[in-house]
Amino acid sequence: MAPRIYTSDLPALPIISTSIFTRIFAALAPGYIGGFPGSQIAFIDGYTGISLTRAELLDLALCFGYGIQRHSVLSPLTVRGATVLIFSPNSLAWPVVIFGCVAAGLRCTTANSSYTSRELAHQYSDSGAALVITAEDGIATVRAMFLELGLSRNEADRRTVVMGRDLCWAGGPAAAPRLECRGLVTLSDLLVLGKLQKEEQFEGALAHETVFICYSSGTTGKPKGVETTHQNVTTFLDASRDLFRDAQSENNAVLGFMVTVLHFDWVLLKFLKQPFYHAAGLFLLLHLPFTIGWSVVI
Repeated sequence: MAPRIYTSDLPALPIISTSIFTRIFAALAPGYIGGFPGSQIAFIDGYTGISLTRAELLDLALCFGYGIQRHSVLSPLTVRGATVLIFSPNSLAWPVVIFGCVAAGLRCTTANSSYTSRELAHQYSDSGAALVITAEDGIATVRAMFLELGLSRNEADRRTVVMGRDLCWAGGPAAAPRLECRGLVTLSDLLVLGKLQKEEQFEGALAHETVFICYSSGTTGKPKGVETTHQNVTTFLDASRDLFRDAQSENNAVLGFMVTVLHFDWVLLKFLKQPFYHAAGLFLLLHLPFTIGWSVVI
């Protein structure tokens, strides 16, 4: 029997070869970011109610990108194409860090926030990471990991950035840093150094460069890194934008920490409880809602 070709009911889309950052933060009209008003809320901290608009996120991401590129201690570790490992549970800092790293031309590998130092050491070494960005709760694990890898305490701390508990940078409440943070570079430190005039470019063939390295569960053997390119992500988002076109509304929101089922007359969407370090959380909660103009409660 001859093979049958099934085609989508949706029109074919052109493949855009560009950076994720360039694509989703595009200024398509004055006051608009990625096709939606810059004043529209993008992410909300579920514990405090502090929120980031699309314009605020763009500004913070460009500031973080500048800081991680230009900080005197970090700059040798964060040249374009370098890999940083993110080790943290979900928080409002995540979108700032992820999109800031992408704006700076870095690759991100996201690690399970419950990993032991031994498990973390495998991913750090296997991914070729040069730097770790961690929550305060992860500092002890990160230091133990670097010790296992033979690095001195000074060298370990030079390769560590802390996503602190305070939300002053987002207009929220302050929180005193823990003693373990002493001497470490923090998110707040990097946000005040300056701002990128524009993101690193990945046009044409450069869009095939790796931007994310998520790790499988390692069904056989150790976890294995899965490389995702800028074009992989932008193509997925462009296709999803068209699929969700009739559901786009500034009143839609997704809970980024529990099961939410959203009903429409034409589709049933189920956003599972997912951590941002997992590929599903990274793309379905950090990228997709922003692309279609929904807010995410973290």
